[in-house]
Amino acid sequence: MRPASLSLVWLSVLSLGACSHAAQIAIPAPAPRVPPYAPAAPALDSAALRPGRFDAGKMWTFDHPPFDYFQEAYGFRPDSTWLAHARLGALRFATYCSASFVSSRGLVLTNHHCSRENTGTVLRPGENFDSTGFYAATEADERRVPGLFVEQLLSIADVTTEIDGALRGATGDQAIAQARQQAIEALEQQRSAAAHDSTIRVEVVSLYQGAEYSAYTYRRYNDVRLVFVPELGIGYFGGDDDNFTYPRYDLDFSIYRVYDPAGHPLATTDYFRMSGAGASAGDAVFVVGNPASTSRLETVAQLAYSRDVRSPAILGILKSRIAALESFEREEPAVAAARRTRTQVFGYANTVKSEEGQLDGLRDPVLFGRRAAGEAAFRTQLVRRPAVAARAALIDSIAEVVREVTAIGPRIYGFIQSPELGSATLGRAALVLRYVSAKAAGAPTAQLDRLRQGAAEIPNKPLALERRLVAAQLGDLVRGLGAGDTLVIAVLAGRSPDAAAADLLAHTRLADSAHVEELLAGDLSASNDAALAYVRRVTPVIAPLRERARALSARADNLAARLGRARFDVYGRTLPPDATFTLRLADGRVAGYPYNGTRAPPFTTFYGMYERYAAMGGAAPWSLPLRWRRPPAGLDLGTPLDLVSTNDIIGGNSGSPLLNRNLEVVGLIFDGNVESLPGEFIYTDERARAVSVDVRGILAALRAPYGAARIVSELGGR
Repeated sequence: MRPASLSLVWLSVLSLGACSHAAQIAIPAPAPRVPPYAPAAPALDSAALRPGRFDAGKMWTFDHPPFDYFQEAYGFRPDSTWLAHARLGALRFATYCSASFVSSRGLVLTNHHCSRENTGTVLRPGENFDSTGFYAATEADERRVPGLFVEQLLSIADVTTEIDGALRGATGDQAIAQARQQAIEALEQQRSAAAHDSTIRVEVVSLYQGAEYSAYTYRRYNDVRLVFVPELGIGYFGGDDDNFTYPRYDLDFSIYRVYDPAGHPLATTDYFRMSGAGASAGDAVFVVGNPASTSRLETVAQLAYSRDVRSPAILGILKSRIAALESFEREEPAVAAARRTRTQVFGYANTVKSEEGQLDGLRDPVLFGRRAAGEAAFRTQLVRRPAVAARAALIDSIAEVVREVTAIGPRIYGFIQSPELGSATLGRAALVLRYVSAKAAGAPTAQLDRLRQGAAEIPNKPLALERRLVAAQLGDLVRGLGAGDTLVIAVLAGRSPDAAAADLLAHTRLADSAHVEELLAGDLSASNDAALAYVRRVTPVIAPLRERARALSARADNLAARLGRARFDVYGRTLPPDATFTLRLADGRVAGYPYNGTRAPPFTTFYGMYERYAAMGGAAPWSLPLRWRRPPAGLDLGTPLDLVSTNDIIGGNSGSPLLNRNLEVVGLIFDGNVESLPGEFIYTDERARAVSVDVRGILAALRAPYGAARIVSELGGR
């Protein structure tokens, strides 16, 4: 999941057809009775509200690891060789997961749930990997996944001076924001081109909310082939019911292989060996992965915005989309199955559960109070330093921006028109009208071609699903503007959202992408197409709000950057920066925790999986695949299957290796427990845990029942 900062939440909804990440979408709830930045203030033990040493977490960057802390906590001081090996063995898996090299011939280990994004592209007629799994018995059977890539971090360089230099002379929030973005893009292009290698890609990353900028140089591998993936029933055992819980019993892993440009398995020394012994309770363990985003350095006002506006809004949208998809599944189960609608529901349900956990944390007076106490301590530190004392007022300035955002938010958030999250028809209509406007303004041919192509390439959706998604988007409008709003009254004309959606689809040609070129070739100014009419009607309402939102977004970014510099002046690198889907090193220990009046064990076993299967009567989502319904011959049921540790993880860490101090794989991160979900804004380790597949369970499963002897041998398992 990508960042959900105040800025990104707004930018994600400014265009009628541009939103791509469900977690960035928000609809403000009704304005609270108190200012949205005011924390709850119940009578609590002051000790409980005291900021912790690691409230900002343990997601350390590779260029500035906390050597003294590692020595203090683990009696272990990694050297440059250790850090380089950890960095080069880790991978970004496309744009949504982490992974790692685990053999000298390019084998890559990641999660089963990361594979669900791409395995459908290599299915052959009659195949269903959800039911059967997949194992390439020979290298010739390994299947290249179209469009899939992995990235290896080669180096990190501080480019703060270059970015700061490009901002000199820029005045005004939007001008500064534009200059910053242009400088970042220019630097990325220059450094990428200087490599004279098409596989090298440079990404400039803002850290500490703009106090620092780093250039991350990656090598991208584009030939990635599927080697092994288990069945859905074992890779996602327990389904959404068990998601974000523990004890768990999942074999949530898959294996790929990277090939070199000549079509041979990649030869590499940058890989992690699999530990046959695994880990023990209390062992120090390290996660090397790419956490997507956190908001641990945001102000209390921004967190209250998430609590009162952003999270409730995300939940409203996603739950309405889940309801639409599930209703469609009931009406047309065969079509829904062919479209892999259930996978979409899994993805949305995963985000819903995550958001609910984060929202519960934000509403927890102890956790929120700790963040408020931390901000108060930061303000005190600023005031005590004459050189930065005036910057304490930036906290209040950000709160003012939050007030304005809350005031205009309800109207903007009624206009979500993402073809990925909603109707393809309305998504096409938005792009078609943008094309018309751009053409009238004399836009270059390349821009017009992108808009034309974008509208034509939005995939068609079954009419029954389209009707539900259009209705859901009209429901967004009602929630955002209110049933008594003049625009809502005009759009619905006394009809329900479902009836209005059916009428709109009956009077538009844009439900089929084949008509896009035909419409663009005609005179759209005279068109009475219902989808175009809807977008025309809402555009005059959203346009001025969109401009104001852009201004507020730029203002928030610039204030946060200045506050970030002040925080950096006070704390330096003793606090890690917020996550940015870039490589981090997170330390912890294997440990159980208090749970349900007892203790959750640090490890689960295959015995526990079969007990869970029997206790739930083998019903979905606890139904095991056929090959697992009886314990496979040769499988020791006492083998550890999953484990928990105190490592600091967040979305994007899925597929990260869990390593011992010798950089051997002892586990594979795939989830966190529900107590870890407030980690988006505060890290704790009292009960929050990262959940991994145990390496011993992975190797045991590959041996029996899958008989993947060649892979076990390559992984070093005997």
